[in-house]
Amino acid sequence: MSDWHRIDAVDVVKRLGTDATAGLAESEAARRLQEHGRNEIAERGGRSAWKILWEQLTATMVVILIIAAVVSGLLGSFKDTGSRNSQCRP
Repeated sequence: MSDWHRIDAVDVVKRLGTDATAGLAESEAARRLQEHGRNEIAERGGRSAWKILWEQLTATMVVILIIAAVVSGLLGSFKDTGSRNSQCRP
């Protein structure tokens, strides 16, 4: 069953054939380890820095902002083209 989060904790313990206070017997734990393997998350290949950068630059909002900056620059409003806020002076 994949909906373990919807089942009452007492029922989960019964379905798994364990004891909520004592846990598994040593022999049962060894059997399950042999049958199912270690309880580890398999590490998948990580994403490269270039792929992460590409994903960031091609995000919808970033593309919209880049297009808006280009259009603003083409229309001659250079103050609005850059990332510096034209309303705030240092």
